Amino acid sequence: MVTPVNPPTPKQAPYIWVTWLAPLIDGANHCHWATWFQANYKFDKSTDEDFFAEWRMKHESLLNQRVEELQQEGYDVYVEDENSFKITGKDKKTVISGKADIVAIRADEVIVEDCKTGRKRSYDHIQVLMYMMLLAAPGGPSHCRGKKIEGRLIYNGEVIDVPSDLLTADFKDAFRNIARMASGTEEPRKTPSARECRYCKVPAGHCSERFEEPSDDGELEEHDLF
Repeated sequence: MVTPVNPPTPKQAPYIWVTWLAPLIDGANHCHWATWFQANYKFDKSTDEDFFAEWRMKHESLLNQRVEELQQEGYDVYVEDENSFKITGKDKKTVISGKADIVAIRADEVIVEDCKTGRKRSYDHIQVLMYMMLLAAPGGPSHCRGKKIEGRLIYNGEVIDVPSDLLTADFKDAFRNIARMASGTEEPRKTPSARECRYCKVPAGHCSERFEEPSDDGELEEHDLF
């Protein structure tokens, strides 16, 4: 096991990114511990710089294309950092943060769009729904605060609506429950799996239960199951 150079240190208060919550609300991810740890501790994260640079280039290209299209349709367009928000919870400590790709405004119409360059994921619409809810909250950017916001997912060559009707009481309850877990003092149990551990941002040295891929020696164990 690789031991990190710097041990994790507790944050003064829980700090949560919207992107961490979406796959948990959707049920695509099950390891609540990884999100709880990121919310409550500072630690050195390993990143694939080549992958990130390529993703950023593709994302910027799609984003710029979409901005141009919206401006031609007569929208006022706000991009990335202009749409950043930090919403403080009722405990006066926990912060949920995010940065929506695009907010487009035309008269009374307000739309938040999230640009995706990779494959479609089941929880993409969950991320947009959280943007719709949190951008309009106290603490959101001034051009969104208190507004009714509709949503869209932008894939290469495809636009998918995310209507505000999906912001149901059940969805809001699911959001609150996950946010409460991530900001809580009780450490959730780990649920390691090959898929989630492979892409987890928590280094192996901080998680004793991280799933390790078995070595492939080319030999198969015999069985009589099928």
